[in-house]
Amino acid sequence: RRGHGWYQGISKHELYDSTRGWWKISPVSLHRHGARHAVAVHAGVTRCVIEIEQDSWRQRPSDDRWAFSGQPLDRGRIFDAYVGPLGKRVPFEQSAQNPIRYWPTDR
Repeated sequence: RRGHGWYQGISKHELYDSTRGWWKISPVSLHRHGARHAVAVHAGVTRCVIEIEQDSWRQRPSDDRWAFSGQPLDRGRIFDAYVGPLGKRVPFEQSAQNPIRYWPTDR
């Protein structure tokens, strides 16, 4: 994984690689919430949605950070609900330190 974050002109592969890891997240939380998709957000706008492969979360040996494998979506119901052709605005909490949020997938 080279770098992280979003910038104008980032390739789909680079954005996927940046989004998939390395997260300080509890495996218990992952199981409890049943995370099936990850949405990359930059400046309060969704940039991509990734369908997380089942049982693909892996812990980095050097610390408590995790990464997943998955498939970036560029069409379909989930893509339209969370990203669409231009991205969607999401609520931004200035005081939140943890960048991970859980949303229901019944959209």
